[in-house]
Amino acid sequence: MRYTTYIFDFDYTLADSSRGIVLCYRHVLTNEGFLDVTDEQIKRTIGKTLEDSFSEMTGITDAQHLASMKQQYVQHANTCMTANTHLFPETREVLERLKSRGARIAILSTKYRYRIEELVARDFSEGFFDLIVGGEDVKQMKPSPEGLLLAMKRLGATPANTLYLGDSVVDALTAQAAAVPFAGILHGVTTRQELAAYPHTAIYNDLYGLLETRLALPSSRRQDAVQSPKWVAWWKLPILYFLGSMAWDELTVEWGDFPLFLIVFLLTLWWTLHGRRFLPLSLHQRMMQQLHPLKKRLRGYYLRIQRGKAIPLNTSQSTVCKCCGEIFQGNYCPRCGQSCTTTRYRMSNALKNIAGGFFNIDSGFGRTLIDLFYRPGHLIREFVTGRRAFYFRPFQMLFILAAIYVMMVQLVDPDALREDKVQLQSDAAAQERLAEARRSIQAEIDRNQDSVSRHIQQQVVDAIFKQTGYQDSIRETGYQDSTWQAGTAVYERESEGIDGEELADLLADEVGIPTVRPERLSRWRGDNSIRNRFNRFVDSHPFVKRVVNLLEGWIHGNRAFLVLITLPLFALSTRFVFRKPKYRPRFNVTEHLFVQAYIACQLLLVSIVVLLVHGYAQVDSLYEVSIPGIVLIFCFDYRQLYGISWWQSFWRTCKMCLTALLLLILLAILLGGVVAGILLS
Repeated sequence: MRYTTYIFDFDYTLADSSRGIVLCYRHVLTNEGFLDVTDEQIKRTIGKTLEDSFSEMTGITDAQHLASMKQQYVQHANTCMTANTHLFPETREVLERLKSRGARIAILSTKYRYRIEELVARDFSEGFFDLIVGGEDVKQMKPSPEGLLLAMKRLGATPANTLYLGDSVVDALTAQAAAVPFAGILHGVTTRQELAAYPHTAIYNDLYGLLETRLALPSSRRQDAVQSPKWVAWWKLPILYFLGSMAWDELTVEWGDFPLFLIVFLLTLWWTLHGRRFLPLSLHQRMMQQLHPLKKRLRGYYLRIQRGKAIPLNTSQSTVCKCCGEIFQGNYCPRCGQSCTTTRYRMSNALKNIAGGFFNIDSGFGRTLIDLFYRPGHLIREFVTGRRAFYFRPFQMLFILAAIYVMMVQLVDPDALREDKVQLQSDAAAQERLAEARRSIQAEIDRNQDSVSRHIQQQVVDAIFKQTGYQDSIRETGYQDSTWQAGTAVYERESEGIDGEELADLLADEVGIPTVRPERLSRWRGDNSIRNRFNRFVDSHPFVKRVVNLLEGWIHGNRAFLVLITLPLFALSTRFVFRKPKYRPRFNVTEHLFVQAYIACQLLLVSIVVLLVHGYAQVDSLYEVSIPGIVLIFCFDYRQLYGISWWQSFWRTCKMCLTALLLLILLAILLGGVVAGILLS
């Protein structure tokens, strides 16, 4: 059978709050003069009451003194506990899957209930947990069974269908006292051997173990109830073979800018092997034992991604401020704010001052750059929700990275930003379109059965399209043939809006040949379009033309301005796509604007790297990253920002891009209508 009720401990079971706990304990212990207590000793007390923990670390037994220390701890926890507590990587996914199976989810902890509610509200929708029992809800803390029995009573559960999960010996004793099945989680400092000494149903390395087992056998028959994984489904093997061969061809034969098939193959391989095996059970278990150290390292890396760089603890040594002479304890002088680590200037200080002079860079720029590479979603969430002292401001960083990008373009591809190169590129595109039009007309001429008429048509077309038919090229040739001059005159007068039949009559009169009606030439007439009307309007007003040219030149060289234009579209689209309460944290439109600014900084940073790798700049693209690459970056950021799966992040990103495209089309229609109304009036 499966359990219908799961009651979890909080600290070191669902979330890693060790950093916040250590900071709070360290604050109290420093005030009380206990400076020799190590972080490891503090972590060993997690799960116990505050009074018992302080008594164990300091040897103090006076109840009034312990109550005072507890009060100091609670006051300091109000400022730093939530910001320094993060869910384990698998917590949200496992709880949501248990919830989808109809299970009831509850939390039992010695931590205050209001603190837990504050923490879970950041990552879960309201009402996700069926019950939260905190320290203020019971008279006796764990290992007393009072809290566990209270939770089962409120949930209407029985010991037979309830599973209690925790990380410490205190949790095991609590379950034993309440006669409730217990499963250990090795997230904390308690070892497997310590937990195995108490009655248990299973001991897992992480919460994923709940999804891989059924927990159907009694503990008397199976102490570590771990169901062997099933074989890989046979129908997945041909899919893997096809994707693998395509990825190999992509790598060896047709390597492109973005290895799409390689990424799809790796994702499919992970999806196929997740929770499955392709080897006999004995070999599979041996391989998993060999890979266990690697899994622990990866899990540690995931935790590092979530937590980021550790906040430095206040030093307990007394320091004389070199600025104002104040004697203080801590990292910064309370009088003038100067750091206690002020030293003599070195080369690193000189480089930092030079960079600050060029770009107005202050502290946090380097750390923000590094975090944008491997933990952008967590960085964005921390900054927007209030943890801003350690990070660089997004819009200022956007302009700095845009300036660095332009500098790198000047070094790597100096001709990329030249206007004449852009003009040459547009000329080449126009000539390509002219060549395509000539091929279409030539095909129509070849279908003409009258040889005389076909010859005349060929002569006219050759006259008009000589030297690719481009007007500047026609004038540069200076060709004096009468037929050529007539064709040039017709080509120049075609801008007056003559239709196809009039053009044919004009050709007959000026060239001196029978009337020919090359109807395909009517495609060349497009001067009545809104764009050409706007160009003629600008050309007829010198001041407006100078303003337009100035704006075009400035926009062409200012990548940051172009990026800023896209931010409101993406902000509105993201706000619409993630509007449901289950996506936490919930940002308003302004906060989403800051979110998109950081993502734009990340894209510019990746563009700089791609520019250095490729050795040339793509002036027609907003970023140097391909469209699949941009989608992948958005998926990566949204997955970290909202704590959702890759699949959910991918579909939400697609919906966001589609919404942004629809908004852009709607905006273009509105602006086009306004411009057309002005020009036609």
